[in-house]
Amino acid sequence: MPADVQQNLRFITPAGVLDVLVLVIATSGRFTSDAVSWIEKHNNGSGRPLIEMWAEGHLEAHLAQRLHLVADRFARNQASA
Repeated sequence: MPADVQQNLRFITPAGVLDVLVLVIATSGRFTSDAVSWIEKHNNGSGRPLIEMWAEGHLEAHLAQRLHLVADRFARNQASA
């Protein structure tokens, strides 16, 4: 998992340009202890962007609070079908 995180960081920070302030990594499961340790070390250092870990129901909870986003996306999918 830490390798996946590092790969995402390289993808969003081409040539060292940091346009992204926060990288959210969401999973339907849990993060490995190695990934959590690596991310915490990155966040506690001077590493940017800040990495947020959204495990299990975190994304679901955010979407439940913003049902208009889900409805809008569903409507767009229906219109293009």
